[in-house]
Amino acid sequence: MKWHFGIPKNKVLGFLLFLSFFFLSCSDLQYKKQPVTDFIVYPFKFQKKFVIEKSLPNAILYPVDIDGDGNDEFIRIYNTPTDLSMVILRTFKRTTIEAINDSAIFGYIGKIDYNRDGTYELLLNAQKKDRFELILLPTSTNQAVKKWEVCKKKEIFKSQKGRIYIGGAFFHPLDSYKIFLILNTAFTDAPRHILLYNLQKANIEFDVHIAPIIQSTCIGKFIPGSAYQLLIGTYASGNGAHYAGMDDYHSWFIVLDLDGKILYKKQYGEFGSFVWISPQPFADNSGNQNVFIVRSHYGEKQSEPDFVGIWSWNQRDNIRKISFPQGIVTNQVLEVKNLASGKQEVIFLRKDGAIISVDEDLKITRFKVLDFLLNPEETALVLAANLVGDYRNEYVLYDRKFSYILSERFRLLYRTPDQIMPKAVHFTDQSHALLIHRDRDNVFYLSGVTLNNMYYYFRIGIVGVVMGIVILVAIVQSKRKKMRELIGIYQKNAFRAWVLEHMDVGVVLLDKFGKIHLINRKARELLRLPLEILDTIDSLKTAVQVINNERLKYLFDVVRALENTSQKTIRREHELKEEDETVRLMITGEILTDEEGKFLGKAILLKDITKSVQERELLAWTEFASKLAHEVKTPLASMLLATEKIHKIVEHLNDVNVADNRKKIQKYIQFLFTEFEHLQSISESLMQLTILSKKEIKKININRVIRECIEKLQLATLKKISLDLKFTEDIPKIEGDLNHLSLAIMNILKNSIEAVQEGDTIHISTYLAHGLHNGKYPQVEFVVIEIADNGMGIPETIKEKIFEPYFSNKERGTGLGLPIARKIVRDHYGEIFFDSQENVGTTFWLYLPVSQNKISEMFYET
Repeated sequence: MKWHFGIPKNKVLGFLLFLSFFFLSCSDLQYKKQPVTDFIVYPFKFQKKFVIEKSLPNAILYPVDIDGDGNDEFIRIYNTPTDLSMVILRTFKRTTIEAINDSAIFGYIGKIDYNRDGTYELLLNAQKKDRFELILLPTSTNQAVKKWEVCKKKEIFKSQKGRIYIGGAFFHPLDSYKIFLILNTAFTDAPRHILLYNLQKANIEFDVHIAPIIQSTCIGKFIPGSAYQLLIGTYASGNGAHYAGMDDYHSWFIVLDLDGKILYKKQYGEFGSFVWISPQPFADNSGNQNVFIVRSHYGEKQSEPDFVGIWSWNQRDNIRKISFPQGIVTNQVLEVKNLASGKQEVIFLRKDGAIISVDEDLKITRFKVLDFLLNPEETALVLAANLVGDYRNEYVLYDRKFSYILSERFRLLYRTPDQIMPKAVHFTDQSHALLIHRDRDNVFYLSGVTLNNMYYYFRIGIVGVVMGIVILVAIVQSKRKKMRELIGIYQKNAFRAWVLEHMDVGVVLLDKFGKIHLINRKARELLRLPLEILDTIDSLKTAVQVINNERLKYLFDVVRALENTSQKTIRREHELKEEDETVRLMITGEILTDEEGKFLGKAILLKDITKSVQERELLAWTEFASKLAHEVKTPLASMLLATEKIHKIVEHLNDVNVADNRKKIQKYIQFLFTEFEHLQSISESLMQLTILSKKEIKKININRVIRECIEKLQLATLKKISLDLKFTEDIPKIEGDLNHLSLAIMNILKNSIEAVQEGDTIHISTYLAHGLHNGKYPQVEFVVIEIADNGMGIPETIKEKIFEPYFSNKERGTGLGLPIARKIVRDHYGEIFFDSQENVGTTFWLYLPVSQNKISEMFYET
């Protein structure tokens, strides 16, 4: 299909959707940078200028809040083999301090209130040609620099080859005057050292020797009930060192107490493997302190794949871990707290370029392959910080050519050729962090990252236009489709109306407001309504009020019952006696809904089943007559045979064999009495069937009915059976037929009496219950008759057949007692249940509703 200017419509829509997705995929962020000589702190109203010349290539610039006012200052360190320069920038005071120039390699440890006067100084470590020093740098010009010589290199490094260097320094957790100093050696089999230096005493408190290179450290209370411990992760350099039961051909995980004693060690990989430990511990649900462990490698000898694990003292030998056979990049791992879940997460790069986040439950929470990385193994995770003030972290990567800013879901937001430093800058008037970075000319900048609102608005506008066009086209297509559907519906409705009008089943349709929508020809005929009924009456309720019609009233009762039940369909048989004619109608009511279950109205179907009922009754009586003839024929044949025997004995009677013949005559006479009793039982069953044809409903006290049944039977006393009666005296009266209910109760009692032995007990009780025995209809009140015996029980194989007519496991049973009892109970809108175990006993429950009208409206179906 083409528009009027000849372009295919599907191609135009496809192009518009392409534009929509293109603008949706564009960058979300702008990168605002200004030189430090004239930088602007976003959102531009806090503009402060600092004058710093162009830096040398090896300079390091990172922030620290020196005076504790919440605003970061800047420390610049420039290391060469001959000198050092440090500059402190105060954000608002424009103070610049030239601190030290010396031949050393310097590192920043942290700030310390050395004099305990509320003023912080900066503590540095210095690696000189022949010794290691600690330096206390004051933050004001009127104070002198203080130095400690920790040790001379030749005192601890006696090897003639290789080199020794400072691998890290950090404060003691309980005493800031004590400093841990990590001394690593390279290209030698000399040991690596962990020193604890006391600034006040100016001495080394301990020096621990280990074999592998120290890679990462963490301090925490990992052993329950103890003080702090130092965790150490190492690197397997393979230089041949062997100390403290360890070698440097494997990477090790080490636990050290703060007195220098090794408490635990475990190796995690061969040559070329690293063990990284998260810098801060976190507590689990039991209060135990845990850390992340990341084991990675670059060698070819690793038998176990790289993994991320959770280490705790309680599970130190069997850590939980998740493996990554693709390999983990060793350059940098970040640990952050997920602000949404509150859980710690470790973020790392995989060697195939995927960035992954694993939480403390060892579940991968985020995963994305960064296909824009040129060389993933040379890429480092630099920083995790809130850069746009939305209380979510952004992430910075650097691959020696570009720095990348990623969203919390690892989507690329921005790329710059500048190198972003691994420290974020904070000010009290900023809700988020700023970035330090330098360009390829080694000029430092301070940058704020903010949403690119103009581009965002433009993108939304384009998307809005595209979606508007798409919606407009969809509306036009929808209206055209609807018009075609209406024409089709009109044609179908005309055909359906003709079919409904000529159906042999009466149909009455009511809309959701109760108005009559349709009464077809057969319905008018069965309800005896005129053709023009819909011209004068619009609702069924009005029709009942205006027209005196018993059939119409019963139809209205079915509609009301349908409204008051939770079922979608009910079915009733209605018998009408008009003049000399008896008519039976089957009326079915059904709730009409659409595909979503929304109520549309009601449909009432009427069918004259008089002929089919008569045929059904004739078939039932024919079957009954056949079975009755069989039941009567058998005892009559036996009686005839017994009579002939007696006749022959009487003909040949003489004085010689009088005694013997008397016994034979008595035997056959007893046999006749037995068969007469069987015929009497069949006669009683037929009498019960005749009783069912007459029904008189009235209020009945069920306790009185049970007592009268017991008096009529009189069999309990004859067999010396005990009766345990527990009646609820204030039980409400029920609606029912006295004769019918008496018959049902007597049939159940007869079965119980026949099942027990002399001396047994039958328990009979009555009580009130809400709902049936199977839990249905809890809102209906039922009077319950419970009859329990300890007789022989009902075999498991015949339990499903006991309510079938003419089925009996007794030698002379008619098989009608229990079927008649259940029919009577169900005719009273009740139900009968039983439970039986062989050689234990049987219990029957008869549930009879207090109000027949209420229960019939809810669930009764004929």
